[in-house]
Amino acid sequence: MNRRAFAGTLGGAGFGPNAPARYFAADRFLLRNGSQLPRLHDYLGRFLLPAIEGARAGRALVLEAFAAPHMPELMVIQPLASLDQLHSLQDGVRTAALESAFDELDSHPDGPFEQLDASLLEAAPYSPAADFGSLTPWPGVVERRVYHSPSWRSLLALHERFAGPEIAIFHRCGIRPFFYASTRLGADLPNLTYLIPFDNLAAREHAWTVFAHDEEWKRVREESVRAHGQVNARMSISLYKPAPYCRARNAAG
Repeated sequence: MNRRAFAGTLGGAGFGPNAPARYFAADRFLLRNGSQLPRLHDYLGRFLLPAIEGARAGRALVLEAFAAPHMPELMVIQPLASLDQLHSLQDGVRTAALESAFDELDSHPDGPFEQLDASLLEAAPYSPAADFGSLTPWPGVVERRVYHSPSWRSLLALHERFAGPEIAIFHRCGIRPFFYASTRLGADLPNLTYLIPFDNLAAREHAWTVFAHDEEWKRVREESVRAHGQVNARMSISLYKPAPYCRARNAAG
């Protein structure tokens, strides 16, 4: 992979601070044990994220997996205002320092990463406006949930359930996702993906326990199955911790 493609994949597109994110570039870097994880962290924190912010892009969030199907893993979530802007920043983030840093990352005998899984997510109409640049409080744990539907019709029914009663139940139980989105380009289509911040693992465990025993949720789920069948055929759950340099950049404004 050349340096322009690599930066463009992560950089996505820039937009002004008041523009809501309609899309998200979700890039999962699957790594090998050894030097890949610290070297990629160094490249992202010292070079790529500052270049993205310097080009007036939305603040990216870097997450390191601690419970996921593949580990080590880094995931970068980049908000995008439009599909047109997906291409506009590829040249905007290119700097001599960034190119030199990528050359060093890419020339290492271990390589920069084992595999890159890139997805383009489209925010659901009911999704909150994600703002990774002003997270308060700063999460200790971020959970990624991907719900695979057996058909596009089932996915629509799943979205309708979320947009109807499910989000209100979530909030009552302490579950407040950053965003809800459909994957437009990527693996395991069709699916609904959402990202949830928690203070810690205990808070996460408590929230999901309360949700599982919520009487309204039990009724809503039964009604959904009777009307549409199993709209969530299977799920993938991964747990991450935000990269420390994302928190430092958030605190610095």
